[in-house]
Amino acid sequence: WEIVRHWEDESSRIVVRGDLAQSYEEVDRFADALEIWRDLYARQMQLRGAAHERTLMCHTKVAWTLIEGLGGYEETQRIMRDTLSIAARVLPREGGIFLSFRSTLAYGLYKNPGASLLDLLEAEATFDELCVVSRRVFGEEHPVVVKRQNCLKETREKLAAAREMPRSAVAASYAY
Repeated sequence: WEIVRHWEDESSRIVVRGDLAQSYEEVDRFADALEIWRDLYARQMQLRGAAHERTLMCHTKVAWTLIEGLGGYEETQRIMRDTLSIAARVLPREGGIFLSFRSTLAYGLYKNPGASLLDLLEAEATFDELCVVSRRVFGEEHPVVVKRQNCLKETREKLAAAREMPRSAVAASYAY
């Protein structure tokens, strides 16, 4: 917090720290970014509670950082399932933020190199539904729609490859 001590209000400090975390991500300093996002999530919990939109968004940034830079796929799934259970109660189901949270979970599922067939099927079903809803909410050519369609395509490719694996390898992916 020393970096931003000249800012007088808490909201400004949180915004500046979030900007710093995003800057760290841009230069592949994911561990530093993750530390900041975790701090911001804890602070948002103290200030606003678990069901506040900003708290949920900080938790999602923790998940994104784990996916993109640190390979924390299992933790990402836990975080996003927790976030979605709260968000479903407080955010509109077809709102951009809620859709983004669902997309983050699906992204973490299919990006996981150790994803099971069930993970890939869940990611495919989620992206399929997200594409339909996103087209309706944002329009066919919106960048978010295009990105989700690409994720759906990649998920289906990974799913097809997983289905072609020998049965013994598929069975091993279900081992506990």
